[in-house]
Amino acid sequence: MNFSKNNIEDDYKKYNYLYNIPPKIGRYIVLDTETTGLGKNDHVIEIGANEIKNGRLTGVQFHIYLKSRKIMNEKLISIHKIKNDDYDKYYKNVYADQKTTLENFLNFIGDSIIFAHNASFDLEMINKELKYWKLKTISPKKFRCTMRIFQNVISKINEGFYMNFNSLKYCCNYFKIESNENQFHNALFDSYMTARLMNKIYDLLDMNKHLKNNKNLNITNSLDNFLINKNNKIEDKKNYIETKKRKFSELKENNKENISKIKLNKIANVKENLLINKFLYLNENKSYKKNKKFKDINIENLNNNYENNLSNKKILNQLNNENNVFIKDNNFETKYDINMNNFETDNYFIN
Repeated sequence: MNFSKNNIEDDYKKYNYLYNIPPKIGRYIVLDTETTGLGKNDHVIEIGANEIKNGRLTGVQFHIYLKSRKIMNEKLISIHKIKNDDYDKYYKNVYADQKTTLENFLNFIGDSIIFAHNASFDLEMINKELKYWKLKTISPKKFRCTMRIFQNVISKINEGFYMNFNSLKYCCNYFKIESNENQFHNALFDSYMTARLMNKIYDLLDMNKHLKNNKNLNITNSLDNFLINKNNKIEDKKNYIETKKRKFSELKENNKENISKIKLNKIANVKENLLINKFLYLNENKSYKKNKKFKDINIENLNNNYENNLSNKKILNQLNNENNVFIKDNNFETKYDINMNNFETDNYFIN
């Protein structure tokens, strides 16, 4: 946003908490984001954060890249230097999954107050990303805006001062903070420069102690800071409860889906078993018919053998009647013709 006499009062009414200056003593997180754009469908692709303790940078940092879910145009890429395929090329196998990475980011912040330059944009984009991954959002009351604080403090020192441009680079140049201009629009570098800017503001307030009693500067004391943290914890608890409720409802829906899947699987298994049983029954029926047919053939053969035996017996009887003598040996039957005085051996098997 661009500040002017007309819109600064409206902005203060809407974002008065962003103007609050917490005590110098304490732990604070300074962050910056890079995004796929400024629209409703845009999202975060880089987060850089630096830790401040008691008005000084500790050197502790947090830095992540996230995968772009939309194609970015060349103009935007030329600003933050992050290409559409950078995540898959360089970071996919470096970080844990993106949701876990964001959970680590939330753990890094903890209960600390967060500084950002043009914080209303960063808090909106970060919370949008957290919602996308179904994580608890950060309370807006935890954010402080160095752009707004800078405007507010400097205007009290230089009466009538209004920025007509809100860039981090402009604010840093005001304090003559050395920087490499080509490095701006990198989230980690921007968060580092924002931290240095806030430290310069703290130093300025230390040199102008009379300003600390100026109510319009929203300088909070330790008690105010305690109340802010308490309110933040209450909001975090509300977010936690809402997240729990959402997860419970999701789990309930998943259980419903699983139960319906189990029922469908059971029905499918029953149908499959019926088909298998039908197939087995048909095969058994075929086998039975084959066996029956084979049995009938065997019975027919036995009957034929029986008839043959009967006819053979008749022939034997006839021969016996003709004064022929039969001599039985183990396997063959030998006939002796008394009249012809010779032996004849029949070629049939004796059962």
